[in-house]
Amino acid sequence: MNSFNGYLFGIRSIVLLFLIFIFSADAQTTYTNSRLGYTIMLPENWYVINTSDSQDVFFDINSSGQTYLSIVRHQIDSGTIETYWTKFHFLMYLSTTQEWEDPWGTILALDSSQTSTIDGAWAPQAFAQFFTLDSINNSWSEYIIFVAKYRSGYELYAIGDTLDLKTKGAEYSQILQSVTFF
Repeated sequence: MNSFNGYLFGIRSIVLLFLIFIFSADAQTTYTNSRLGYTIMLPENWYVINTSDSQDVFFDINSSGQTYLSIVRHQIDSGTIETYWTKFHFLMYLSTTQEWEDPWGTILALDSSQTSTIDGAWAPQAFAQFFTLDSINNSWSEYIIFVAKYRSGYELYAIGDTLDLKTKGAEYSQILQSVTFF
């Protein structure tokens, strides 16, 4: 092997190692639940910790926070238009969050614009903080998305420690917004 070929071999090895490092740093797993009709992209440290006929719960095993992600599926009857299901559930969420006595909450941010979509379907979202008279768990937060597609209505949410959600909210949002339906 002459020195030029050795040089190319060295450059190729460095480039290959660099590409492996880049792609392994953002390793993701595709999780599909055929029963609930969706696929989601999970970072490698996220796992399904509970599943039922209507809900999956995910947790980051490397996280020090107490935040869970969840996807809940509701069957929509044939007489209901999907966007009406989404609108009704989103408005009821906003109303009950602020009207309950214990726990009570406040909406910190929301996006119900037509550009707020998941997999081509309108998906309004809200971020709320809840308070309770219980001195042990005096507050927590929730990021929630409502979306309907293929005769199913979905609640996609992150719920947990307020500081964790405020710090990692963009990450949780990105995970939940990776959902595709079938």
